[in-house]
Amino acid sequence: MSSEDLEAALGPLHPLAGSIAAALAGAVFPLERSQLVLVARENDAPPAILSLVSSLPDRRFASLAEVLDAARR
Repeated sequence: MSSEDLEAALGPLHPLAGSIAAALAGAVFPLERSQLVLVARENDAPPAILSLVSSLPDRRFASLAEVLDAARR
């Protein structure tokens, strides 16, 4: 699901939704926060996105939509 599809379904997303989605490309959910960080590193995410993903709540995320929702908070 693209960030545009998510925005249509959920309303306005985090301003960096596209960058977060790109950083997590190829991720197979569910994933723990630490696993999301590894995926973002493997995808050569910029430092700001790595920091954002690292600051997400320490829990399991079932989908990219859950990651983006957590990033909005």
